[in-house]
Amino acid sequence: MAKQTRVKTLNQYLKVYGNYQDDIIVCYRPTQEKGWNDRCLYLSNDYDQYKAYNHRSILDNEVVIEFDEPNYQENKRLIELVALKLAKDSITYSLWKSGNKSYHLHFFVDMKRCMNIGLLKRAIIRYYSEDADKQPDMQLVGRHLIRAEHGIHEKTGVKKHLIREIIGYPRINKVRSDIWQRYIKEQEKSISTRMTKELTDHPLVKFLLNTIKMRELGDGRERTLWVLAQILKSKYSKSDLVKLLVEWYHYSGGNKLNEYEVECKVKHHFHKDYVITERYLIDLLTELGVDSKTIEEANSKQKED
Repeated sequence: MAKQTRVKTLNQYLKVYGNYQDDIIVCYRPTQEKGWNDRCLYLSNDYDQYKAYNHRSILDNEVVIEFDEPNYQENKRLIELVALKLAKDSITYSLWKSGNKSYHLHFFVDMKRCMNIGLLKRAIIRYYSEDADKQPDMQLVGRHLIRAEHGIHEKTGVKKHLIREIIGYPRINKVRSDIWQRYIKEQEKSISTRMTKELTDHPLVKFLLNTIKMRELGDGRERTLWVLAQILKSKYSKSDLVKLLVEWYHYSGGNKLNEYEVECKVKHHFHKDYVITERYLIDLLTELGVDSKTIEEANSKQKED
């Protein structure tokens, strides 16, 4: 596949991405000491084309693959295996060094009328990373923030820089029919599993509530926070749920949110209704980096304290 040599600016990328999606979030966080509050929607009144935004939201039709192994050589080896498989399907992509030890591989696909975007992205990522012997970061299937093109890495001070870009990127690529079939089967399983109110005492919920296990997993506490709020609000009063989850967030190692911010998020989700299924919990744990054997063991345990 032909490589593209001219390097585009973030504004040039965003201009194209804006044709795909209206609500793209950009964020400026120059150092680790700064919060995540300096954010806005691309092209909103608050958007500043001259600001060095270093994070943006992943688009709904965008797939990002990243491995988070201890060194950049291993991450490079793994991501190149993914790139080879993409090339066989003539998928246009861009490959970037993150500014630290990982690599980001971006490509766009036609989601058609997909009802569960995260589920389809998981199927796509699993297919194209099959030749790798490590699992990529599955948290990137959601509306996650990713380091923006040329964005500075807060820890290293090094900018995310382009390794290569295939001519035509960011073109919308077709999803293979066999990947669609995988997605359809998983979607059918998801629909048939138990719903939110039946999950309050589920062993996988107990696993997520275990602060020691969550501390070992690293990222993902904010997403887990709203999932727990949705599931447990039928079991606790608002005040008790706030107290429980503020303590859970603190003792599980959360540090991005202060106590007041956690409280606000729990209260917000207390009045929102989302359908959470057992399948969703399994996918969440997978994305958090829990291996399938541990999930199966946790899921098979009797519901006992």
